[in-house]
Amino acid sequence: AVDILCPSLYALYADQQRWDHYAIENILEARRLAPTKKIIPFLWPQYHTNADRKALQYLDSEFWLHQLTTVYRMCDGVIIWRIADGEKWDASIPWYQATLEFMERFQS
Repeated sequence: AVDILCPSLYALYADQQRWDHYAIENILEARRLAPTKKIIPFLWPQYHTNADRKALQYLDSEFWLHQLTTVYRMCDGVIIWRIADGEKWDASIPWYQATLEFMERFQS
């Protein structure tokens, strides 16, 4: 028994339409399996390690905003994480700035 489902909606490829299909189908399947549960997916502002040449590169701001907006429209929340791999935190990094912009735009 669980209270939430947390599908991972990581970017495996740079093609936004492929990510849309992958993410939407995963969200719909989670809703089908647990219609009364909250769906709170994992998002990662970097390409998945299996993303060939783009592995661990940061998503561009537009693609990241698109992912956040899709999850906002279809889910009950989001869990954001990243692999820092020794990298020092930099609040000016584009994906983080896009996240702040997103939060400001959709703040209740």
